[in-house]
Amino acid sequence: MTTTPNPWLILGCAIILEVAGTTFLKLSDGFRNVGASAIMAVFYAASFFCVSIVIRQLSMGMAYAIWAGVGTVLIALVGHTILGDRLTPTQGIFILMVAIGVAGLKLSAPSS
Repeated sequence: MTTTPNPWLILGCAIILEVAGTTFLKLSDGFRNVGASAIMAVFYAASFFCVSIVIRQLSMGMAYAIWAGVGTVLIALVGHTILGDRLTPTQGIFILMVAIGVAGLKLSAPSS
């Protein structure tokens, strides 16, 4: 018997890998830091691989919207808390709106 991996778990992994890749994109200093650039490429490739598995079971639009939305929220938080990026209260409100939209998508998704 073959078990199919939970697409939501794999999507979560894809999101974490994408956030790590984007963090290393910032650390690559415009690709001048070769080590950070190589790590970034590995994280992005792994993230895309996970998404390719997810879209076998979830609709592509739903999977991509959640991947991009959650990734956007998380990278904004990583940028602000770890990398020192400025985040205004207005930007925080709009990032919260993205999070609410992603939660709505997940809650409205048919169970898999």
